[in-house]
Amino acid sequence: MPAMRVACYARFSSDLQRATSIDDQLATARRYAAANQWDFLEAHVYSDAAVSGASLERPGIQALLTAARRRPLPFEVLLVDDSSRISRDLSDAVRLLQELKFAGVRVIYISQNIDSANEQAETLVAVHGVVDSLYLREMAKKIKRGLAGQLDRGFATGSITYGYRTVPVPDPTGKTDVNGYPILLGKRVVIEPAEARVVVQIFEWFASGLGVTSIVERLNRAGFAGPRGACWKHGAVKRLLANERYRGQLIWGQRRFERRPGTRQKVVRGVPRDQ
Repeated sequence: MPAMRVACYARFSSDLQRATSIDDQLATARRYAAANQWDFLEAHVYSDAAVSGASLERPGIQALLTAARRRPLPFEVLLVDDSSRISRDLSDAVRLLQELKFAGVRVIYISQNIDSANEQAETLVAVHGVVDSLYLREMAKKIKRGLAGQLDRGFATGSITYGYRTVPVPDPTGKTDVNGYPILLGKRVVIEPAEARVVVQIFEWFASGLGVTSIVERLNRAGFAGPRGACWKHGAVKRLLANERYRGQLIWGQRRFERRPGTRQKVVRGVPRDQ
């Protein structure tokens, strides 16, 4: 009887994982295949490096699914170190397992001892998927808490507004990271004098009765560089005039990003002021 042909999928994200994590996952899969006397197909190793497991919109996963839909099947078994390598989203993890089973591919999650040939496989993946989904939510809370702490300490937490720039604040102890660069406590926001003069000029023109279109024409005629060095546009001036930071108000967390289920697309939603 010919040996089972084996494919493998590996992934590491950017949250405190090393690039060598993929090599470690592949080594685990190769050992597992060898122990079962299966044929590990190097041509069918699929991976995604430094990519979040929050959705299935990843090149490696999509290439894997494309291969699994081919006829005849190029492999019978897919080895994955852990179900979270496929997806940290519960619905995505279960859906992908179902799709691969439908295509005739047996899926084995090595470290969790989950085998799609077992009738309990989907239940076990769902249980681990719940844990992985909770991990994502908890990580998001920690990031938000960390940003709020940086804001309380007077550091920048988001994109830079025209008229300002950031100045790195190194750790006073002189600590460095693994690459020898100084560890930063954060970044302070300071005024950028040249841009600040343009901001003042815009508000003075607007206060004198000039409309946005006329202001845009004057800015470009005078050669004033806009945000990111571009020419001034109608929308940029409107956003500048409506920006509360120029009135001395810094409002953090006005928007939140929600991922559209099953995709990496993020939708921006406003947050009520009372929240």
